[in-house]
Formats: sequence, C-alpha cells, structure tokens
Amino acid sequence: MIELKPTLYLDKGALGAFDLNSLSDYFQICYSEATLFDLLNDRTDLGEGELRTLNDIRALYYYRDSDRILSTEANAIDLMRKIEPLELEIMASAYRFVNGGGAQSLFDVLHNQLSALLNADKDNAGTTQLIVESLVSDQTLQPLKYQKSEQWHIELQRATKCWSQKQDFTLRSIFDQHPDLYLELKYYFPDKVPRPEQVQLAAMLLGVLQMGSDKGILSTNDDKSRKAAVNGYVDCLHVMFGLHCQYFLTTDKATLRRFRLLNDYWQLERKCALVSAQA
Repeated sequence: MIELKPTLYLDKGALGAFDLNSLSDYFQICYSEATLFDLLNDRTDLGEGELRTLNDIRALYYYRDSDRILSTEANAIDLMRKIEPLELEIMASAYRFVNGGGAQSLFDVLHNQLSALLNADKDNAGTTQLIVESLVSDQTLQPLKYQKSEQWHIELQRATKCWSQKQDFTLRSIFDQHPDLYLELKYYFPDKVPRPEQVQLAAMLLGVLQMGSDKGILSTNDDKSRKAAVNGYVDCLHVMFGLHCQYFLTTDKATLRRFRLLNDYWQLERKCALVSAQA
C-alpha cells in the first residue's frame, strides 16, 4: 500500500530556501502558476536548475480548471515556456486598481494596459476594446465596482482603522462589528469556501482592508506602484493555491497574514508558517 505524503505548498521565497530533494522525502511538494509568474519577474531567484529539481522530485503543479483547483505532474520547464506575460500585466493592473492605485475606471485600467502592451492606437483600438469588454464581463472581475466610490473607501477605512496594526483579529470579528461592511463584501466572503476566483478576490480585498497589503501600490512612483501590484497579485495567487494544500510556507509576512485570515475564516485547518529566506 502506497503511503500518501502530506501536501506542502511553498511560495517562491520558501521554495528557494530549502533543499527540495530532502524536503520531498517527507512532503509532496506543490507549486503553481504563481511560482512561474515569480520566476518570470525575477530570474535571479529561481532558474532552470530549480525547475529541473521540481521535475526530479515529481512536484505537483496546481492549476485552475473552471471552478476547481486540480493538480498534476507536469514538466515545469515546459510550463514556464507557456507562461504569458500579458496576462500577468493585465491582472496586476486590475489588482492595482482594486487596492487604490492607478486610474479611476477599471475599464480604463485594462484598456490602457492592453493598448500599451499591444501597441494599439487608443482612438482606433477595436480589438483591444473587445478584449477589455470580455475581461470586465468575466466572472472573475464582473462583481468588482468599475468606479471607485469615495464612500466605499471611507467605510473600509472606518471599519479597519482600529484593526490594521493588530495581529490577533479575525475577519468574523470585523464583520460582526460592521455588518454593513459585510453586506458589501459577502460575495467574496461567503460562509463556505467559494470557487477559486472568489478566494483570489478575497485575498486581493484584504489589501484594500489593510490586512496584508503592500503600501507601495499607492506610491506616486508609477514603476514602484506597478511592481508592488505585480508582487501583490502573485502573492494572492499563492494564497489561493496554498489553501488547497495541507501545509503552506512563505517568506512574506503579508502573504502569511492573508493566508491565516482566510484559513481561519473558512475553518480549513491548514498549517502555515513564516520561514527565513536563508533557511
């Protein structure tokens, strides 16, 4: 009888901090497209050698399939070659918008991003507009408000001001004290674990609630804000995939905080820890 090893998800930092060959003796190592996005952004931390190691230890690749998270053994190097930078830039721009940076309209965010990436003329970008309309009508983004509301941000700040510096709060305690806020956000925080896209959006909204956000997104330096948005978006992906494994390791405090809040909210009983990048 084959004994199944417990599943262990590591984000990029944690993945580079351990001897994966030794770790795989005790755990089934898992990774996702978030790992590959990280590699796309910073080729100095993970290279083809590490991807070969993922293949050698038969690491499981977690991916989205409609409303499910599935896993499979796949060639990590081949997967890396198929990663689409355009997708990352578009979704990071949407994440930047949700967290208070960038333009006022989500449509403008995506339109401008695609126009720049595709070198399209903004006044005659029919193809770009069709792509944007498809994106904003997609179930992942459709529930988000397309225009920022001053009152929306006032309510969020009021609800989270006294909590933002505390480590022992829970989402339920905030929602219990601020039922109006819960009514606004209940789509993203239902009682039962929702489909993957909602889990990802819940992790993203924790940034808006100042519960694990990178304030660099609000920087007036556009390049700094963009990089912070890319990192934040990818971290939310790590949380979404990591919640489907028994153990989760990260080197990022904000990522760990998001993970713990959602793990507690949905009572998933996953184990998680912060590790040093030099472990």
